Amino acid sequence: MYKNSSFNSILRPKKRVSRNVRVYASNIQQFNDFVVVVDLCDVSIIGKIFSWISLNGECRICLDIFLLTRDLIDLWKVKRQRVGSRKISDHSWILLDKNYKEWGPKPFKFFNFWMEENNFRQLVNQV
Repeated sequence: MYKNSSFNSILRPKKRVSRNVRVYASNIQQFNDFVVVVDLCDVSIIGKIFSWISLNGECRICLDIFLLTRDLIDLWKVKRQRVGSRKISDHSWILLDKNYKEWGPKPFKFFNFWMEENNFRQLVNQV
């Protein structure tokens, strides 16, 4: 039934942006069928949308995602998955978040003694 399926696939066409690579509807359908048959859930994503980006930036894919069973989601109390920045690999790290709370913008602190530094004004003007 899944002889041509690949785990290097996407669930929806909007999960891939590319000029040269065609998105094959049959592969997407087969992968979606597989996900339904084994009863997996696509956990919502925050942060970056695409987990793999080509070196030239022309191809972006939401490729590396967690597909979990409902039992695991409940057991681990998973709320969403967070896609981070890529550092070493061409793939971004992904973290499962539980009990995630958005606290709003991070507070900014300014210490007056910073102005006593010789290059402080130059540094601020450069930014």
